[in-house]
Amino acid sequence: MGAMVSSRTTCNTPILLFRISDARTRKVVGIEVVILVAFFMYTAILYRLSTIWDRQSLPSETKSTSNNSPKDEHADFTKEIAVDVWFGLTLMPTFDAIAIVGTCNLAIINRWHYFVSIRTMVLAYLASIIVILSSKPGTTNFIYEHPGSVFMLTLAVYAGMGACLDYFRAPPPRTSMNPRAWTMSEYVGAIGRSDGTWSEAIIVTAVTCGLAPALTISLPVECWGIIPLVSTAFEAIIFRKTRFRRTCQYTVLSAPFFQGGVCVHWGLKQIIGSPRLFSPPWMFLLLLVASRLILDLHLQTLFRNCPEFQWARARAVLPTTQLVPVVLILLFLEMMHLSVVKWVKPVSVLGIYLAGIVAGTLPGAYTLAFGREKK
Repeated sequence: MGAMVSSRTTCNTPILLFRISDARTRKVVGIEVVILVAFFMYTAILYRLSTIWDRQSLPSETKSTSNNSPKDEHADFTKEIAVDVWFGLTLMPTFDAIAIVGTCNLAIINRWHYFVSIRTMVLAYLASIIVILSSKPGTTNFIYEHPGSVFMLTLAVYAGMGACLDYFRAPPPRTSMNPRAWTMSEYVGAIGRSDGTWSEAIIVTAVTCGLAPALTISLPVECWGIIPLVSTAFEAIIFRKTRFRRTCQYTVLSAPFFQGGVCVHWGLKQIIGSPRLFSPPWMFLLLLVASRLILDLHLQTLFRNCPEFQWARARAVLPTTQLVPVVLILLFLEMMHLSVVKWVKPVSVLGIYLAGIVAGTLPGAYTLAFGREKK
């Protein structure tokens, strides 16, 4: 018997049976452990760098002020609400992205992540910015007196960012491949199809993943939320200009650093100061449903001619008709004083990033350990 038993089933069933007695299986486990250790270490270092730079960028009068005025307290309250708004609008899209990984269709995974997930993150970021600006003296009156103008301006910024994403990477074609779930063997084979060297992977990793710490140092604190967006677009530009393809070596090397940068600016920075929900649970749950309605609207308009996205929405993503009852159950539990939603932020951040980094690197680690299947 070999070290692996495979069958022609979808990714949702266990098809790769590892034998712990096999040295190659232990190598896969070892690679994953090293990746996770590197992820935690880099995340801690980058977060520490961001806190040092954050303190250095504060005005001296702010550092010396010990008592907050009512205006400052209101601004802090608004920032906490903005964080909850961001989490509420991004939690379901993140779970959707993980569900898409379950199809094992590499083409759909890459396209959904870039064209769908990133757009929802942009909208969530813009919504949180509007909440923060609503407490600033120079913009409060304009936001409350001209909501229509604010809405149109937000849509214009969103459309501009979407156009930039499409420019850096060609949008999905009108007629695409026959969408279906791949087998795990096909998924692993697709990941390991591109040959590459470790030296190339190291160079590209240094270029693509070095952008996050550079932007953390150079950009104002208020702009740190766009760093993951810029990093993702920058990676697409590098791939497009150099014709570099995502190899196993690059996947394994870049994952802890790229995901660490995203985790700091789209996770840790939001929950360290306020791990619990600051907004009412009903508001957070309402945002979950709103994010799903935003996804449905995108698929019915912008991506209506993308059959792979329509298939993924129907076969992989939790239907809205099932999400609403779950939200109602959670709301009922909150009304019964069972705080099941209060600590959703740290639990979701830890679970999502761990699941994402393992799911993203396991095929590459497997290919490096077991080698490519001979045709």
